[in-house]
Amino acid sequence: MTDARRPRRGPHPGWTLGGALALFAAVLTLLVWQVRTGHDPALGAPRPALVAQAPPQRVLVKRIVRRVIDEKVVEHDDDGGGIVAAPAAPAVSSSPVVSGYSAPAPAPAPAPAPIVTRSS
Repeated sequence: MTDARRPRRGPHPGWTLGGALALFAAVLTLLVWQVRTGHDPALGAPRPALVAQAPPQRVLVKRIVRRVIDEKVVEHDDDGGGIVAAPAAPAVSSSPVVSGYSAPAPAPAPAPAPIVTRSS
């Protein structure tokens, strides 16, 4: 008569964990040795480039100059009371002012349309 076979059990969890930690320590020790001896490609001396370096490119830098003209409106009082000076809002002009007159400012742009989204 044959005895029934016992089911085979896997290794003990302690042995598995111990083996994994030992393997990790061995790989880490190898990597530390490689870095300390200077054989690490990321930290080692640079290798000469096989491709010739291109000459540096010229870069054109543009500087934008904005001129702000601050005007004062001078009104003469006909009654002889004197001259009344009132500061006007600063005007931004890209063209020169001819005899104290500047072109009126352009109309403001219309407001953008509201955003409409759909929800499903």
